Amino acid sequence: MKLYGGDCKPCSENDIPQSLRRKWSGNKTINEIASEMGIHATQITQWKKQAQEGLKEVFADRRGKSQSQEPLIEQLYQNIARLQVELEWLQKIWSYLLNQSGNSLNP
Repeated sequence: MKLYGGDCKPCSENDIPQSLRRKWSGNKTINEIASEMGIHATQITQWKKQAQEGLKEVFADRRGKSQSQEPLIEQLYQNIARLQVELEWLQKIWSYLLNQSGNSLNP
């Protein structure tokens, strides 16, 4: 896919993260990066805004998923507690049966 920055040359999607990394690393100005890449500085500024919005959505989605999974997590904890009680009961019954039969039952 080719993206165009106004009257400048087309650039690939791989150029976007590369230009943003250069800018965020603090080594060069937007104008220097734009000049090197042959695109308009406004295009880099737009990419930066899109990236920042994308980051907001990534973290918002994680919080939303976490909240929607809370009932499932609660249910799983309840199942674990129930299974632990059942296991303890079965262990007591098994122990009782072994004592009643004179250890003739093998686990």
